[in-house]
Amino acid sequence: MSDPQINEAPREVQEEQLASIVLSSRVLWHLWHQTPRLEVLAELAAFLQEWPLGEEREDVQAGLALMTSGLNEEFPTLAVDYADLFVGPNALKAAPWGSVYLTEEQTTFGESTLAVRAFYRQYGMEIETGEREPDDHIGLMFAFLAWLGDQGLEQEETEPLQPYFCSLQSFLSEHMLPWAPRLCELVEQEATTDFYKGLGKLTAGVLVALAEITGAEPKLARLYR
Repeated sequence: MSDPQINEAPREVQEEQLASIVLSSRVLWHLWHQTPRLEVLAELAAFLQEWPLGEEREDVQAGLALMTSGLNEEFPTLAVDYADLFVGPNALKAAPWGSVYLTEEQTTFGESTLAVRAFYRQYGMEIETGEREPDDHIGLMFAFLAWLGDQGLEQEETEPLQPYFCSLQSFLSEHMLPWAPRLCELVEQEATTDFYKGLGKLTAGVLVALAEITGAEPKLARLYR
């Protein structure tokens, strides 16, 4: 594996990249972490038309097209698909937690979960959702990407942004890229609605775009799903 390179683009380009990371990660956070909400879906179509990250990629465009088509599906159908994929009560078709893929027991709150929690705390972020849930839920991981990008955008013009790209690179390489593409693959295979098939395809493309922007490369890891 080659040594990843830290983003060395001009300041104005870095700011645009961080803004696109923040906007797209916020949307992906809500779509992965929360059951479908009518008020979110009602506003989503316009945003999908102006998707800010990886929009030049064919898989991103294909994912956006499927999601846009899927917005015409009945709301209860979307809710059932979300539950079957990520919530239960039956066996999950696409568990959204990293530790399920990275530990042989395929359980939550494993060592990988604790490592993600430690990474959040290192940067001063505490996950508070009102529920006791694993920190390595892909939705919460996108929330962290958005939060970290926001921290970079709040810096003074005299402060370098490379440290934020370095942090994004480390988080993606160590904690997301080893397993999240497999989750996306499962969602594409197992979803019964175009909307969630599209979410899997879109997210897969966004992860590649994030890797390209930050220089992240997935740490080698054995997957158990």
